[in-house]
Amino acid sequence: MGSFSRCLISSQLSRPRGRVNSIVGASKMLRATYFMVVFLALSWSLSVAAQADNWQRVYSAEEFIVDVKPSTLTYQPGRIVRLQSRTNFSKPEPLDGNSKYKTRLETIEFRADKRYRYYETVLLDATGNTVATYPLSQDWKTFTPGGVTNRLFEFAMSLAPFGYWNVTTYHYADGRPITDSESPEITKFRGTEVMLQFDGAAVGTERCSSPSYESHELADKDFYSRFGISVEPLGVVATQGDAVVLKCESHDWNPAQGLVLPLPTGNSLLLWKGVFLKSKKRRNCNQNHARRTNRWTRGSIACFSRCFIKFTVVAGARPRQLHRYVVWVRSEDK
Repeated sequence: MGSFSRCLISSQLSRPRGRVNSIVGASKMLRATYFMVVFLALSWSLSVAAQADNWQRVYSAEEFIVDVKPSTLTYQPGRIVRLQSRTNFSKPEPLDGNSKYKTRLETIEFRADKRYRYYETVLLDATGNTVATYPLSQDWKTFTPGGVTNRLFEFAMSLAPFGYWNVTTYHYADGRPITDSESPEITKFRGTEVMLQFDGAAVGTERCSSPSYESHELADKDFYSRFGISVEPLGVVATQGDAVVLKCESHDWNPAQGLVLPLPTGNSLLLWKGVFLKSKKRRNCNQNHARRTNRWTRGSIACFSRCFIKFTVVAGARPRQLHRYVVWVRSEDK
């Protein structure tokens, strides 16, 4: 048998083995893709849950930076929002006597009419020890547009449950699913738009001109017994955050009270007329987001469509060294 025939036979015999190898490789690829998707989903949910416990940058300057912890946001009676901020100075600031402080922790309260006051102020030195503490200030002040306090207010307005939401699914408060035989008033909830703001709220076409929000701890089971619900079957984690009681003080809603529960995935449950509406927050460029800036370049973050794009400098300049000049050098070939 010639060499050509032997090569032909060997190539034909090797084809099934190659086909088997390709099938095994494809199955391994599918398994790897599946585990990758599961890993990314878990990582995303954990990052959403951990994001509220981390300090987030609100304002950057050469002399100081201001951070906010979203998990400290609470809603107090009287339409008051309370939030904690942290200001780190580049150099120690002088205090009475020979004392100096490096960090300022401020718990600030906001009202719907854009007035604020300091609930508590704590000054820390470079080692983190408390240097001075100031109690509640009774005077309500008006913040200037574009200032640090204004950005803190805008940041608070961008946190859940404030914002624009879309209802994805819904079920009864006791966990029973809703069937197609239910009344049209209940089955039409899917796709309903929900708007929750400091100065107004709406569920579909029903609007409230004067909403109020009040925080309650998720561990308070006696509180939820008054609503006739249990948070465990709903997938609500007690360490995720506080529940928010939503009331319409202008009596535009019937009933005039609802309940908002946070979910670990970043979604929320809204108890509305005996039905839990599972809602997903949508990114809306028209709503008030805190205008974040780059610490070194002070470049802003612009909103396009459904995402944020940060402006950067093409030629990487060192911090605070953006003022550059161009010098033309003329050379002649000899």
